[in-house]
Amino acid sequence: MNDFERLMRQWKNQARTWLQSQFRNSEKHGRPNIRMCPNCGKFVGVNDASCGYCETAFDKPAPERREDVSESNDENGSVVMIFGLCALFYILTVLISSRISGNFTMNTWWSPGGEGLAFMGANAADATFGRKEYWRLLTYMFLHGDVLHIVMNMMALAQLGPLSQHNFQVRRFWLIAIITGTGGGFLSAGTSLVTGGYSLSIGFSGALFGLIGANWVFFKRHGYRVEADRFKKFMIWGNVICIGLTVFNLLNIDNAAHIGGMIAGILVGAVFTAPVQPASARWVERAVLGILVAFILYGFFQVGLDYYAVWR
Repeated sequence: MNDFERLMRQWKNQARTWLQSQFRNSEKHGRPNIRMCPNCGKFVGVNDASCGYCETAFDKPAPERREDVSESNDENGSVVMIFGLCALFYILTVLISSRISGNFTMNTWWSPGGEGLAFMGANAADATFGRKEYWRLLTYMFLHGDVLHIVMNMMALAQLGPLSQHNFQVRRFWLIAIITGTGGGFLSAGTSLVTGGYSLSIGFSGALFGLIGANWVFFKRHGYRVEADRFKKFMIWGNVICIGLTVFNLLNIDNAAHIGGMIAGILVGAVFTAPVQPASARWVERAVLGILVAFILYGFFQVGLDYYAVWR
């Protein structure tokens, strides 16, 4: 089976995997099922004999982790699902931008433009808070401004996604991603509202910083100092570099979304790694996740109504 066929199978099976995971008692608070390569610093499987990135052979395999078959889950399925959603909405944004402008060029494919993004559910203070379209705090995460933007975010997700699912499992991975993305969108729109400026917030990077923050808490709380220090550096230098690029007008980066997502990730990670977990925690998590997903679907339903009105 080639890579494309494997990715397609993961995409088709993700809905079933996700639904099944909601009715499993799959909470884990022990050692993560990964190890870090001492040579390149990449995270690999705990039982791998060598690094799949730099091919460094390990002296001896890490202690094997016993895991119930019922607790296993597809560590790439959720990532592939997010890839597919972001790609789908990017294509739809290109099409609606072309329809609005009346031009269909390669430039539109490279960068759809702000009007099309706002139409597709981008986060902006005047729309989110002014018109009370609060669903934009969630839908904006799946929109991207150009090809470079979506490629960079998906490359980061390819690294963080499987690791995050190792540490938190499927349900909590989605909760962290959606909650932290929403937190980043809230701070972004709120900052624009306070300063009186106009900012169109898009992209999955707020959720990515949230995953970094949550994983930092996970490794720190479980005593993995090297990994925790590595994620701490990600948080610090990631924000420093992004702010620097913005100050020197090299890139237009939504730093408020990054910081908001990171703070939300630290808070959610602290809750999910608390030593004592109430018995009702998984049912509360299911309810919260269901509400968030319903809110996202409602938002894109509103977008779909406007989309249909333009194309009919």
